[in-house]
Amino acid sequence: MSEAQVANEKLWFVQAFIGEVTGLLYFPLIERNQRIYGIDRETDHWHLHPFEEPHKHELFLPGLGPTPLLAFMSKVEKVLVENNLL
Repeated sequence: MSEAQVANEKLWFVQAFIGEVTGLLYFPLIERNQRIYGIDRETDHWHLHPFEEPHKHELFLPGLGPTPLLAFMSKVEKVLVENNLL
């Protein structure tokens, strides 16, 4: 199991959980200890927790490709800019 966090001076951070044996990937954007956006992979299926409703699980067919953390960080930047959080 590997876990990392990237934080800023504001109230949000990105957490990355990688299950090395299981292949699980969890990439949430956290604000005030709550997920506000995220993309996860469980049993080869990707799902999205949309910014507007982060409690939802929506099938995310494109996945995040061969560099999932880099792809997720790019999506986080877009979400932050679109919602005036950056």
